[in-house]
Amino acid sequence: MKGSRRRRSWLLAAGLTTAALALQPLAAGAAGSTKAKPEPAPAAPAATDRAGAADGHSATPAQRARMAAEAPLAKVAARIRTAAVAKPSGFAGVELRDGAVTVYWKGDVPTDMQRMLDDEGRKVPVTVRQAAWSASEMSGAATALAGRVRADKARAGTLRSVTSLRWSIRGDGLTATVADGGKTPAALPDVGVPVTVVEETDPAGASGRGGSPARKPAAAAATGTDSASATGTLAGVTWPDPSRQDDTTPAWGGAHLINTNATGGNHGWLVRLADGNIADADTKWHCTSGFPVLDSTTNTELMVGAATCGTPGNTYVDPSGDVVNETAGVSSAWYQPGRGVILTRPKGGAEPFIYDGGSWGQDGWQIAGWEAPITGQQVCIAGAETGTYCEVTVSEFVGNQTAWLANAQGGSDQVSGMTMLYSHPTGSPIDPNKRVWTLKDGSPCNGYEFFSDIDSTQCPNLTFLPGDMGAAVYVLPGQGPQTGVIIKGMIARVHNDNPNDSFWHLSMVGTNEIQTAFPSVVPLTAANDRK
Repeated sequence: MKGSRRRRSWLLAAGLTTAALALQPLAAGAAGSTKAKPEPAPAAPAATDRAGAADGHSATPAQRARMAAEAPLAKVAARIRTAAVAKPSGFAGVELRDGAVTVYWKGDVPTDMQRMLDDEGRKVPVTVRQAAWSASEMSGAATALAGRVRADKARAGTLRSVTSLRWSIRGDGLTATVADGGKTPAALPDVGVPVTVVEETDPAGASGRGGSPARKPAAAAATGTDSASATGTLAGVTWPDPSRQDDTTPAWGGAHLINTNATGGNHGWLVRLADGNIADADTKWHCTSGFPVLDSTTNTELMVGAATCGTPGNTYVDPSGDVVNETAGVSSAWYQPGRGVILTRPKGGAEPFIYDGGSWGQDGWQIAGWEAPITGQQVCIAGAETGTYCEVTVSEFVGNQTAWLANAQGGSDQVSGMTMLYSHPTGSPIDPNKRVWTLKDGSPCNGYEFFSDIDSTQCPNLTFLPGDMGAAVYVLPGQGPQTGVIIKGMIARVHNDNPNDSFWHLSMVGTNEIQTAFPSVVPLTAANDRK
């Protein structure tokens, strides 16, 4: 982050091959107090996405078409869910399934609710399936079980092996994840709803276990590599300026953050050693900058981030060493570890954009608003370590996952109300040889080439890495005049920080939970951006 005017470009949605426009934000220290307007970019070769389409987007045309088709279904599903949870009922949940909105209900649907389903069914296909348990029953049981687990962890009992709890919107009960090889209890306490106990271990080789070479410790990274200098260079390699790795002001979401006050590291940045092996670049705590919001009470531009990454009062820097946040005047209300989220105040304010593309990307999407997540929706994740990836769907565990997460202070938090996401590295329309991101030293990594024990570039074969924590989750607009993405949430946990959970799943905090944590904030958009 330098004190000079620099260029970032933002992407349009009107057509899959629309050229990008350039945006010249006012940099820190530049004269004046207004932000520069978008202006046409000079002619340049069109960007290429991972499927080979020359449109400058990370998502393939097929992925964008699916998101566009799901948009009207998601709006109907959200209205149904809002109406159903407004009063006690047998409602279990709702999802997008086989091109329709599927509602899960225990018992008979009340007359007034059936009338609403019939009305919505005239707009999109709506079906109803029977659920064994209602949302209120499963939620109550999960809360009771979480309390028992929390108390047992405090006295180092057998329930301490439980790492997460969740319940399905399909109404088929609870799921508890337990530590592989830990003291798994013979049976969990009876809470009135059946609990399925699973040990979710990583696939062979995904974490460097099962015979694969493990990632080297950070100390080894000093051999044959140089540390980043204040100019953003490393051993003759310069990352783009501005970009995810060296954001400017006003800030965008999706940029690389480093917590200078963290205890230990989180393996969130990799470097290639002289011998070709991959190692941690340092022992620091690396995350992604989330997305910008506006505090409607104070008219302050803030950034939503992951509580696992630090506190609002910590000092965060970009990879060039520039401080990116203000620590004076921080409110205690900005720290909500029980919900997995924090607010920070970016230096120089923020703009309603999030970075797109690879880990060194310079393009970005404008933000149009936010909506709560719906099971079955395809989404994109804008991570700073591995870049944007869109072969991800919202799971059947929406807004009801409780997990015990390690934090940057060296402790752990019980985080409730999270939503699980499924990443789909197999069967993806994206060529696995094109799932490439750039390491600190400028060399490429391929995360999951054929899911071999370890690929030819010695990189971990995972879809996301710890440096992606804090990333915005969003859906893309279809063709048309809309130019902004819709935020669905923020990544609170990349599961490969815990080898007992699936390496292809993630946990996010949905926008409805973020709004509950911070009632006065709204997404920063072109409509409310402070000019």
